[in-house]
Amino acid sequence: MKTIDQEIEELLTELQSLIAQAAKKADFGLTAKLSQNAKELEVMKGQIKDIKARLGILKKNLSGNPMPEASTGKFRKLFCEVTGGCVRQNLLTLTRQIQRGVIKVGETMEIELPDGKRFITDVVEKGNKLRERGEIARFYRENHIIEGSYVVLEEISLGKWLLRRTRPDEPPPRESGNKYVNF
Repeated sequence: MKTIDQEIEELLTELQSLIAQAAKKADFGLTAKLSQNAKELEVMKGQIKDIKARLGILKKNLSGNPMPEASTGKFRKLFCEVTGGCVRQNLLTLTRQIQRGVIKVGETMEIELPDGKRFITDVVEKGNKLRERGEIARFYRENHIIEGSYVVLEEISLGKWLLRRTRPDEPPPRESGNKYVNF
């Protein structure tokens, strides 16, 4: 019987072949759809890795070791100030959060917007920003995000996030010591 890891790897190999065939035929729509499927499988691989790591933590906890705070269901909540450059260039930068070790370059994220639309992106090293810019532009436009606005990336489960504008009653924390709520 195949493991989930093996099934994902097989699907990725198959998708790689299908993408190459679609690219040869210049079927860019199909290429894009297949690439999105491959991205989703990569997200699943990351989630499985995270689940395995958390299982390891839980197993250690059974032996009497205390559980780290991250395993108790406390997910990350990132407050991000949007600069004029971010609005003009459709960027969402996470430099501060990366510097504080709250999020990592290369981390893959499935992000849900207020309208329910989802997209998959990752954090790129150059500029410490989210790779996907088209959906960020749409989010800024539809939510009237302007220079000086704050947005929140809130982790709702492993690898899954909500992106929204901050509420008026929700000022971003200033340099709090809390590792999971960061400015």
